Order: sequence, then structure tokens, then C-alpha cells
Amino acid sequence: MSKVVTHETVAQAAEALVAEGKRPSVRAVITALGGGSPNSVLLHLNRWKACLPPAPAQELCLDARVVRILTEQLARETAAACGEMEQKLALSEENTLAVAEAGEKAERALAARVEENAALKTEAAELRGRLAQMSGELEAGRAALEAQREVAEGLRAEVARQQVRLESIPRLEGEVERLRAALDQERAARAAAEQAAAVTGARLEGAEAQAADLKARIEKAGKGR
Repeated sequence: MSKVVTHETVAQAAEALVAEGKRPSVRAVITALGGGSPNSVLLHLNRWKACLPPAPAQELCLDARVVRILTEQLARETAAACGEMEQKLALSEENTLAVAEAGEKAERALAARVEENAALKTEAAELRGRLAQMSGELEAGRAALEAQREVAEGLRAEVARQQVRLESIPRLEGEVERLRAALDQERAARAAAEQAAAVTGARLEGAEAQAADLKARIEKAGKGR
């Protein structure tokens, strides 16, 4: 990640390089700062250069006439060259500033995109966690559903067994009625047999009484002889 620089830090680094007799290039300023974006350094460095006062002209120890001639010629050539150079310099500085501003803007956009990507990665991790949790809940739901299906199958089997029993109830009721009729018949026969036994008992008791009476008479008759 490029180090964030400001106009003040770039200006201080450039002035320190000039004081050391070095040219304040973009690379030299970045080295002096210990890092930074080349586009940002170039942008601030150009602004710093634009605020510098013009350098004083060096005095020449020449003849006055030579100096005048050279000065006039130099002035003409300089004026022409300076006009052209100023136009080129203005265009170059304009292009440089545009490129630097575009680069700085691109770097800010890149930093924003990096932060956005980090946020997206965090969100993706959270979504993966939620997906894993939902998968676990789904598996638990499937297991519970399978258990409910097994319970339902057991209930269906029990219902089938009860249905068979219900279907057999009419047959069982008929059997119960038949057994009940047979029991009634057996009770009636038992009552009749008991009644007949009572009559027979009574007759037997009467016969025994008669036999005893007859025996007594015979014994009495024997004694009379």
C-alpha cells in the first residue's frame, strides 16, 4: 500500500534535496519520504516547483559591447525560444497535472475498491457461515422428517391392524351370539335336569320310605307268629 503524502511533506523533502545539492526528482522525493504514491508525489512536486521564485542570472565578465550584442541576440532567441518553451511547458505541466490527478483519482478508486473487496470478502465469509448453518439445519430437518415418516409408517401399520380387528368384529359378534345361545340351552337343560333330579329324589325318598315301612311290617308279622 503506497504511503499517503501531502504537499507539505513533499515540499520539505524537495527543499532538503535542493539544500544537499541534489535534484528533487519524483524518485528522490519518494526515497526521502520512505514511500509514497508516484502520482501524488509528482502532483505536489509540480505545485511546489510552480511556487519557486525564478533563479537569479549569473553575472558574466565580458566586454560591454559583446555583452550588449550577446544580450540582444540572446534576448531575441530567448524570447522566441521561451515563447515556444513556455507553451510546451504549459502544455506539459497541464498534461502532467492531468495525468497526476487522474492517477491520484485512480489510486483513490483503487483504495476504495480494495476496501470494497475486503467488505465483500467479509460478507462472503459470513454468507458461507450462514450457508453452513442452514445446511446443518436442513440435515437436522431431514433427519426429523425421516423420524416422522417412520412414526407415520408405524401408525399406518397399527391402523391397518385395528382395521383388520374391526373387520373381524361382526364375525366375533356372531360367534358370541352362537355361544350365548348354546349357553342358554345348556342352562335350560341343566335346570330341567336339576328339576328331574329333584323329582327323582323325591320319588326315591318316597320309595325308601315305603320300603322301610314294608320292612317294618314284615318284621312285625314275623314276630307275631
